[in-house]
Amino acid sequence: MGELKINFEFTKKTQSILRKWERINIDESVNKSILKCIFEVQREAKMLAPVRTGYLRNNILVGEIGKTRGSLLSLAPYSLFVHEGHKTRGGTLS
Repeated sequence: MGELKINFEFTKKTQSILRKWERINIDESVNKSILKCIFEVQREAKMLAPVRTGYLRNNILVGEIGKTRGSLLSLAPYSLFVHEGHKTRGGTLS
């Protein structure tokens, strides 16, 4: 099965800067921003996904959301092929 994941992760330098600002609730704000970005990417991916049966579009999901990270994944086995632009020999799916 193919699986396509998009991970948002901060560098160690960014994480150390965030730790210095612990007196403000930076993690909560950052997590909200990450979640908002992931939902925006999910919405865009679903709009751009070709629809024949709806399986691909319905299986673009928000994955793990953790401290300063989040992921978006697609569980359709052919997700990677669609993402990379695979075409059949005849140029159409039939």
